[in-house]
Order: sequence, then structure tokens, then C-alpha cells
Amino acid sequence: MSAEEARHFATNLSTAFVETSACNNFNMELAFQTLAEGIQQALGQGILAQHQGCDGIRLIPNQSHRQPPVSF
Repeated sequence: MSAEEARHFATNLSTAFVETSACNNFNMELAFQTLAEGIQQALGQGILAQHQGCDGIRLIPNQSHRQPPVSF
């Protein structure tokens, strides 16, 4: 499926679309952040119900632990 077809499919389902690649780590963090924000928004609007004893979702600032590439 092309990215354009996937984008159209997501639009028809009224859902987010984020093009990603796990091979080169393209937009992976954005995909998870978009998903978490969507869940948090749905919880806030009462679209989703939170389970008893669950603290919900907390979004924290990006504190990347990535190391700069090493040159040899």
C-alpha cells in the first residue's frame, strides 16, 4: 500500500496517519507520541473509559538517550 493510499484509508476511518520506517527509525517516536496523545484525548472526552486502578497515560518531555554517532 502506498503512503497516499494509507493516508486516504486513515482519513476515511477518522484516524491519524504517520508514515514510519522501523528500518531507519523514521518517525517511530512520532507514531507512538501521536498514539498516546490520541488515547489521552479520547480518555479526556469520555470516548474511552479508564480501568479501575490505572493511572492513565502521562506524556513527558522528550529526554532522548541517544548517543551521537561515533566516527572511526
